[in-house]
Parts: sequence; structure tokens; C-alpha cells
Amino acid sequence: MASILSAGTTSATALNMSADTSGVLQLASNNGTVAVTIDTSQNIYIGSGTSYNLKDFRTNSISSTGYQKLPGGLIIQWQSYNGGATSGTITFPIAFPNKVVAIQASYDNTGTAVNGFAFDSVGGSTSSINFWNGVLIGFNWMAIGY
Repeated sequence: MASILSAGTTSATALNMSADTSGVLQLASNNGTVAVTIDTSQNIYIGSGTSYNLKDFRTNSISSTGYQKLPGGLIIQWQSYNGGATSGTITFPIAFPNKVVAIQASYDNTGTAVNGFAFDSVGGSTSSINFWNGVLIGFNWMAIGY
């Protein structure tokens, strides 16, 4: 049994930890309310229903062009564009299953006067996006979607 002291309190709540023969781990308060359950498929259940899979945090490609899938379906992607053209199409590292929600970009070279960016998701594409760049310099972009 372990005791947890919550912020702003002076008394600790005792937690009981148990594991059954199938490998399911549970943390419960001493009144029997289950706080956290971790099953053999690496699913984490918080309280009576919200679940997350630990494997979701490992679905990524971390490099200069990459992505991170988050529990719940949100995906963050990024890339550095080398500045070879003032307009073109960027292909995402992976396609968003449903929708691109936002694109953010910043110039790679702050010593050059710039005119700005424009992005356009032609036909609601979830695998690529068109860009228009005011000058022929590199930029970094980040996209969020699900």
C-alpha cells in the first residue's frame, strides 16, 4: 500500500496496488474506487472509462521531417523546406486520416526581407498542401490535424 498526498491537503490518501495473474495492474483508493488500470495491451484506463494506449506515444518519426501521433487521434507533423522555389506542393510525412486543422511556418533566414506565406489545402487534401512563399529562402513548417 502507498500513500499519496494531494496538493493543498494535509492528509494522505492510501492507494492499494494489485496485479492479477493475467498481468492487469490496478491502483485503487482504500474505499475501492479504481483510479488507474493498466492492462496487458498497454491500455491505461483512468477512473471508470477514459483510456489511452501507451503505444500511441511511440507512433512517431523524429527527425528534421517527422510526425508524432498523440492519443485521441491528434497528429503533429513538421518539415524544413530548402527554399528551392517560391511556390510548390508540400507532401506531409504521413497523410492525416481526416483533416488538416492548422499550418504554421517560419523563415529559416531572418536576415532577408520577406513578404509572407500562403497555404492552400486544395480540395481538402490530407496528404499535401500548396504553398506560396514571398522570397526564395527556406522555411520550417508545422501542421496539426487528425
